[in-house]
Amino acid sequence: MSGVQSVRGRVDAELTEKIIGVHAVSKGTYGAPRIHADLATPACGTAVNASPG
Repeated sequence: MSGVQSVRGRVDAELTEKIIGVHAVSKGTYGAPRIHADLATPACGTAVNASPG
């Protein structure tokens, strides 16, 4: 492996960091539905649908 991360890999890593951040801010009380709702807000700027178009 050359160590170069794909665009999808970088996007996934950024999304993972956002998920971890939301979970940490909620002190571990937010589950997947609430985290999904938070990430879907326009203020977050995260595209929830990451499937190839």
